[in-house]
Amino acid sequence: MKTVDDFLAEVAFSRLETQIEERKAFRAPPGFELPSALQVALRHRWQIAPVLARSELAANSASGGLPSSDGEQIEYWVTRYPEANWSLVTGPASGVTALEIETRFTSSWLADFTEDEVDWPGTLRFTSGSRWFMLFASNPDFQSLAIYPGLRLHTRTRILIPPSSLPNGDELAYADSRAPLLDPPNRLLLR
Repeated sequence: MKTVDDFLAEVAFSRLETQIEERKAFRAPPGFELPSALQVALRHRWQIAPVLARSELAANSASGGLPSSDGEQIEYWVTRYPEANWSLVTGPASGVTALEIETRFTSSWLADFTEDEVDWPGTLRFTSGSRWFMLFASNPDFQSLAIYPGLRLHTRTRILIPPSSLPNGDELAYADSRAPLLDPPNRLLLR
């Protein structure tokens, strides 16, 4: 008798084989264009994957495939999973670190930063409900931000990125999808 784990592994392997065959024959429809938010990921060569659930917690577990930066693979996923959310692998794999800022707590640590350090003009960023996500070029010298309530660094995790939507209806969208991926501010680095 098969165990549940064995059965699930067989189902996953069968789906993978089906996707490999579909992918071999895939050609994007005429006039097809990736959503501009996914073009941001391609431009930066980020490792992304579709997420087949709406929860932010599902970014790590409900993936529609292994993360990729290949444009044809991403086009295939967009046509196969048109309603999917998208996850980004942060850290060296994609060359990006995400700074998550919970806006409810900003007043408690805001006084420690100058105006220029908080605004970070021109930074690639998006919002998710009451949180901001600032995206910076990956850097191994990020300091621990544990002393600042409401700040969290994502350096080796997956996060949802635009175009994604949350169960409460919030849509993730870049403030400016043409903004560059800047180096992190010195204030966030070890000295």
